[in-house]
Amino acid sequence: MMSFLRRANAQRGFTLIELIVAMTVLAIIIAPTLGLFSAALKNNRYEKEKLLAVAIAQGEIEELKAKAYQELLAVIGEAAKELIVEDGTRYMLHTKVVQPEPKLLSITVTVSWTGGKVSFSTVKGDL
Repeated sequence: MMSFLRRANAQRGFTLIELIVAMTVLAIIIAPTLGLFSAALKNNRYEKEKLLAVAIAQGEIEELKAKAYQELLAVIGEAAKELIVEDGTRYMLHTKVVQPEPKLLSITVTVSWTGGKVSFSTVKGDL
């Protein structure tokens, strides 16, 4: 019976100080990691918004490039419209068609949103 009591005394648990030190070390390690997750989520959202803005701008400029030169002459000037996507993000689509020289049109499409903007430009000539 005595050997059982001695063995029970030898198997003590962690002290309160050891537990506090362990919790402090874990907190020091976990806090910066949570900050990394937050930054990654913010960056992913920005890149998603930018990717969609690029797709909108590219689609619009391709649509304008596909038109005949004479059709584009009729839309010389600037136009703007607002697009709202599924997640509620608002995009402003600005198109600008100018004639810097005879038989040459300059087309610029800009898409802006709360997080930034993207812009594409091209030229179209009449042969």
